[in-house]
Amino acid sequence: MDAVEQAIQDHIQEQCKESLRRLYRAILENKLLVPVREKPTVDEAGNTHLPLIFMHFGDGVVATAVFTSKERLLEWDVKAKAFVRYPGSTIFKMVARIPEIQVILVNYSQKSQSPKGGFSRREFELLAQGIVPGED
Repeated sequence: MDAVEQAIQDHIQEQCKESLRRLYRAILENKLLVPVREKPTVDEAGNTHLPLIFMHFGDGVVATAVFTSKERLLEWDVKAKAFVRYPGSTIFKMVARIPEIQVILVNYSQKSQSPKGGFSRREFELLAQGIVPGED
């Protein structure tokens, strides 16, 4: 189990502010897989453009997903082939610039045993700035 999955498991078990802070730090400091529709491009200014996969839910929520490993990605979509690996801090910065996305789901799948969770827009906007929610 990698550091992010361990932090998710710890937070699920402990359900306290300190375990949540450890999870935030783990997700910022580790690389995650992001499924994409096609290969990312870089513009003349050096900005990377990720063609993210958006998930639209019945309640109107729009989300994108990140995964801790290829195994977790394949639990979501066994045919997934296009993905990139970036540090969590970079992912949060990229997604924060996309106003449609309200939630980032971690290890999204129907498999109940997989350590999973999500970050609200408020959380990932703070994390994009390097701010760990709840820390002074």
